Amino acid sequence: MLVVLAAVGLLRLAPLLGLGATACLHAAAPVVPAGIHLGVLSRSGACPQHTFSPGANFAVAIHLGVLALVAALVVATIVLLRALGAGPWMLAVLASIRDRLGSRLVPPLSVVAAGVRPPVAPAPVLVAAGVGDHEPLQRRGPPRPC
Repeated sequence: MLVVLAAVGLLRLAPLLGLGATACLHAAAPVVPAGIHLGVLSRSGACPQHTFSPGANFAVAIHLGVLALVAALVVATIVLLRALGAGPWMLAVLASIRDRLGSRLVPPLSVVAAGVRPPVAPAPVLVAAGVGDHEPLQRRGPPRPC
């Protein structure tokens, strides 16, 4: 059921991807204030009453909707295949895809080695031997009045 709903949602959003700024959209009354506040819809004198033009964030909202529907479609397909008993087959296919992409996406060793810096040796520090400015016994206990 979720697969069908995600597919229908994608089919309904597809025409909205190519809308221009001059298009006029019908929106449900409860959604209009939120759409105007978020910049998804805007009021325009070119559009008849109760229709709105796409706002500055209209394309972002449509792309987020498509992303959510594609994710829902993938998850629903995986759940459906696991329910039908195709779990081991899916794991084998995913492992082969991971192996193929992993071999192509791993950078060559020369590129990785070029970015590695050799370890830095610590600089020698001169340490003076002798007595410091204070003696440890003078710092113990409460201060003495002068």
